[in-house]
Amino acid sequence: MLKWLNVFSKKQCYFCKVKNRNFSKYKDDKGVRVYVCTLCLEYAERRALRKS
Repeated sequence: MLKWLNVFSKKQCYFCKVKNRNFSKYKDDKGVRVYVCTLCLEYAERRALRKS
């Protein structure tokens, strides 16, 4: 049942598009809030996304 509810989740990782992980909030170059999972945090820092 819980897996079915995750279909409606709007949060997904900006880089790997996974929906079921712990997320950190970042802002991209345009100022739009994006979510980054714990596995992609290093990549987000290299891409110079701003922590929000």
